[in-house]
Amino acid sequence: MATRYGHAWVSQYGAEPSGIGGAEWAETLAGLALEQIGAGFAADRARGAEWPPSAPLFRSLCLAIPGFAQIRRSIVAKDRTPFMRLVWQHIDGYRFSRADQTVADRMLRDAYEIARDHVMRGGALPPEPVAEIAPPVAKGMPATEQTARQHLDNLAKLFGSEP
Repeated sequence: MATRYGHAWVSQYGAEPSGIGGAEWAETLAGLALEQIGAGFAADRARGAEWPPSAPLFRSLCLAIPGFAQIRRSIVAKDRTPFMRLVWQHIDGYRFSRADQTVADRMLRDAYEIARDHVMRGGALPPEPVAEIAPPVAKGMPATEQTARQHLDNLAKLFGSEP
């Protein structure tokens, strides 16, 4: 991080990992696998920020927790990532679908914060669904000739034309 951020990192956390900053980062990243920390470095690089992340932000990057703006876009795109499914577990879908934009945004933010806190504390994401319940398919029956004729006659009368 000192190589990536230079003075911005050193002035905030010091040049040596043995200080208070190093202890905080060690405690914050405890329990993460090496692959997760590598993913955090890649995500931080992709972030393109000029200022180093805080330890909690870096942990969220290691755990691939998307930002709130991404969650808002996922709602529109109907993405069903594991994290998005976790967010949906904390939303009352009926109320959400009928809420105005301000209320829906607050509901989404609350659900996002609960899901983020769950993952940051080491909680698991929901497993992939094994199946999807398909909506019922209405099976139509062709109208009898008599029923069709009645409807055509009614339409003709409505439009003032010959049947």
